[in-house]
Amino acid sequence: MFALFALRFSQIDPNAAALWALCAYALPIVLLEMLLLRTYARATAGLDYAAGNAIGWRRVIVKLAGLYGTFAALAALYWTIPEYHKDFYRPCWDMLALVLPYLCVAAVPYFVWVDARQREPEDAYYQAGLAVLGQWSTLDRATLWQYILGWLVKGFFVPLMFVNVVRTVAYVRGVQFDTMFMQFAYTFNFSWEVLFLVDTALAAVGYALTLRVFDAHIRSTEPTVSGWAAALICYEPFWTFFYGAYFTYNADEFYWGHWLQNSPALYSIWGVAILLLLFLYMLSHTAFGIRFSNLTHRGIITNGLYRYSKHPAYVAKNALWWLVAVPFVVTHGVADALRDCVMLGVVNLIYYARARTEERHLSWDPVYVQYALAMNERSIFAPLARVFPALRYRVPMQPSTLPGGS
Repeated sequence: MFALFALRFSQIDPNAAALWALCAYALPIVLLEMLLLRTYARATAGLDYAAGNAIGWRRVIVKLAGLYGTFAALAALYWTIPEYHKDFYRPCWDMLALVLPYLCVAAVPYFVWVDARQREPEDAYYQAGLAVLGQWSTLDRATLWQYILGWLVKGFFVPLMFVNVVRTVAYVRGVQFDTMFMQFAYTFNFSWEVLFLVDTALAAVGYALTLRVFDAHIRSTEPTVSGWAAALICYEPFWTFFYGAYFTYNADEFYWGHWLQNSPALYSIWGVAILLLLFLYMLSHTAFGIRFSNLTHRGIITNGLYRYSKHPAYVAKNALWWLVAVPFVVTHGVADALRDCVMLGVVNLIYYARARTEERHLSWDPVYVQYALAMNERSIFAPLARVFPALRYRVPMQPSTLPGGS
């Protein structure tokens, strides 16, 4: 927030302002990871600082070929898919044109440093490099497939999150503070945008910093079509299509503000409740630090609000929609209100499916199995799960290992 207020009085363009805001979020988290938590020394990082291995220059070159080939493949996808030709994504392409050359250069010392310390240096980047160089005979195809899936996740979400950060930074920089504290509606809108800015900023940083040196690398990526479908349907451009065609729960665009506009006290109370749920949603994601990411496993989170629920973000977000959309308020007849409630219930079920597919994926890790079984008893929703057994976690039947990611 301090960075945002400083940027408010600067003359730099919104893209640069968004980059500075992301750096302002990432820097203290990275310092915390390195200096206090020492995540680089965790066994799960796969690094051995005592080994003193000789640098495998051939491996480094192969890994760099894999990385640069991945950048080229993503550029080809963006060029091919019409969605990414929209002006909506222009801020991301401008940002990448600025930072990509630096990333390509910085990758060289990073791969050199990591390769000399990796316990298993022939990792996913190495497999990608073999594929780029046409050396298919020794290729680990399962690891390569996981690598491709992981980069598809980043390729999909990084542009989306960065553009949202740019949009919200531009809004915050234009806020009139003399008006904000005189009108609750203005204060509500400002708080709403700031909370979403924090959330999208930590998501953008999370998707970008999948680095082994912070133990933030991708262990595995969701391997099933059902898992991908349940997640992607909740984001643009898919959400606009499916919401408009199948899940519309607020066709009349009658929201809580319209309902309570003539009751100032209740309007304020309801608005504060909405902001509290949004705050809990954002706070759930802060527990990830630099590890936030859909569809990937980058370490099991058991702190923060995850001490009390396996899916605090989904619970808060779905409750939030009921307070914002108020589908239960009758405006055009009881039948329409009932239909809106049913449709929002369907959206809630989509998030239930997301939760279940995520649990199934994370259950490849025995740490998550132990955590989830314990949450059956100590979660704040444990009493409810005793009444509705479908809410209880059960260990899925699946193999014991999943090929690693990048």
